[in-house]
Amino acid sequence: MKFTSKGGKISITGKALKDGSVEISIGDTGIGMSPTMVENLFRLDVPSNRKGTDGEPSTGLGLIICKDFIEKHGGKIWVESEVGQWSKFNFIIPGHPIN
Repeated sequence: MKFTSKGGKISITGKALKDGSVEISIGDTGIGMSPTMVENLFRLDVPSNRKGTDGEPSTGLGLIICKDFIEKHGGKIWVESEVGQWSKFNFIIPGHPIN
């Protein structure tokens, strides 16, 4: 929400996968990111912080913490984005097959 202007849209969807995992997607109509920024989002050695749409500060650590948590639980996380248009954060958390 920090990178979505007032009046923008945020969507959250989830779906159960055949293997019992759950895929969650969080998308916005925010400011988006360049391919280089997306590539570096989960790296501690490359600064990725920037101010939000209302000037809110950012440390760049939130997504790194999310990635660590998700991967420690056997999942994965990835990001899609288009500069000035949107971003979509997706992650999968393993589960048990549905019988």
